[in-house]
Amino acid sequence: MTEQITIRVLSESKMRLLLELLREFEFVEVVQVQHTPETKMEEGDFFQLAGLWKERSVSVGDLREKAWPRQR
Repeated sequence: MTEQITIRVLSESKMRLLLELLREFEFVEVVQVQHTPETKMEEGDFFQLAGLWKERSVSVGDLREKAWPRQR
């Protein structure tokens, strides 16, 4: 009987390291490596961020100033 697992690795460099390690084991066969592009945020995830800025005093001007600082 053979067993199979699926692992999602979030870093390409870590994935290469993991694959190198797995290939060293005689009892492991790497059958398929699938590269998937980063996915967009799922529709429901947006609403989980609700309240993130609650009780924080941040204006649009403050955000712009921090995001695009200008030399004075």
